[in-house]
Amino acid sequence: GQRFAPDRSKNRVHILIDFHGEKAPLQTLTPTIATSTGLKVTLPKLNPGQYYLRVESLTKIGDEEKEAWKQSNTIDFFVETPPPPKPVITRISPSDQYPGRTVIVQGRNFVPGKETHLVWDPLDFPPPTGMPQSARATIRSSTELSVNLPLLVLPGRYAMRVYITGVGISDSSVYTIKAPKYRVIFTKLKCIDETNPEWAGSDEIVTVWVVAADEFLWTKQTGEYGDIDDGDERNYNASDRTVFMPNGSAGTVRAALAVATTLYEWDSGDAHAAQEFLGVVGDVANAIASAVGYGWLGQILDAVFDVIGTVVAWLGGDPDNLGRRDLGWTALELQRRTGTAKMFTGTLDFRGRDYHYQLFYEVHRVEE
Repeated sequence: GQRFAPDRSKNRVHILIDFHGEKAPLQTLTPTIATSTGLKVTLPKLNPGQYYLRVESLTKIGDEEKEAWKQSNTIDFFVETPPPPKPVITRISPSDQYPGRTVIVQGRNFVPGKETHLVWDPLDFPPPTGMPQSARATIRSSTELSVNLPLLVLPGRYAMRVYITGVGISDSSVYTIKAPKYRVIFTKLKCIDETNPEWAGSDEIVTVWVVAADEFLWTKQTGEYGDIDDGDERNYNASDRTVFMPNGSAGTVRAALAVATTLYEWDSGDAHAAQEFLGVVGDVANAIASAVGYGWLGQILDAVFDVIGTVVAWLGGDPDNLGRRDLGWTALELQRRTGTAKMFTGTLDFRGRDYHYQLFYEVHRVEE
C-alpha cells in the first residue's frame, strides 16, 4: 500500500471477523518488516474462512512533531485450507520383486479414500512402448499401501513414487524389479512322413539348436534318434530336452531370446561323422559370437548356419538338411505369453517335398 510507517513498531495489522454484521477485531499483529509501501507479518493459526484486514500506522500530523494513528481502508482476507503434506516413501518390501507380484509400500501421509498410484521411471533404459508406467494402489492405512506390479514390466532399477490425486507426489525411491528366469524345453519329435525313399530304411534324426540370449550365444545338439518311420514319436532324452539354458538350468532374459532349430537326417552308419560335425558346431558358434558380439536372431544365426552347412560338406556322410525354424521373443513378450500360467507351448513344422516332421516345445517362466 502507501504511507506506512518505515518503523515497524509504528504499524499495527488488524485481523477482523464478521460478528453479527459488524467487523470485530480478532487479533492485532506487529510487522516483522516495514517500509513506506509494504508490511510483512506472520499469520497466527487461523481456521480456514473469510476475514478482514486493516492497517494502522503512526504518522506525523501536519508540520507538527505530534504523531497520531491513522487507519487504512478494510479489505477482504481469506484463509485457505492448507494443502495436505505430500506422501513420503520410507520402505518398499520385499527388497526386490518379480513382475506380476505384490509389493508393500510403507511411508507417511497416505490418504485413505484418495485414488493413489505407484508410478515409476526406469533408470537403466528408456521405457519401451507398451510398458505400463503406473499401477493403482490399495490403501491399507495412512502409513501403508499395497501394489500389484504389472506383468509387463521389464526387470531393472526404477525410480518409484507414490502419487495421490489432489495431494501430490512423493520423492523417488530406487527399487529393483527382478528378472524372471525361463526354460525352453523340447519334449518330443514326431514323424508324420519320413524322408523318401521310405523302402530304403528308417530315418536317423539329429537336432541342432543355436540359442541367443541377450549378449550370449550357445549351441546344443543331440545324437542320432534312429529307426524313425511314419507315425513314430520320440521323446527327447532328459539331457537333450532343455535348450535354454543349455545346461538344463533356468536363465534370465533381460532383452531378448532366440532359439534356432535345424533338423538333419543321417543315413544309417553315419553316426561317427555326425558326432564329429556336432562337436565342431559348438566351436564355430562360440567363435562367431565372441567375434561379432550380440546379434538378435539375424546375422549371427545366419552366419552360424552358413558355416554349419560348409562343415557338413567337409565331413561327408551326406546328411540331409530338413530345414531351420527360428523362434524369438523379447523379454516383454516372454512375460506376456507365459502369463498367469507361467508357461506356453508350441510346435515347429519341418515340411519338405517328401518329408514332414513336427517338434513340440514348452517355454516355462521360473520365479524362485
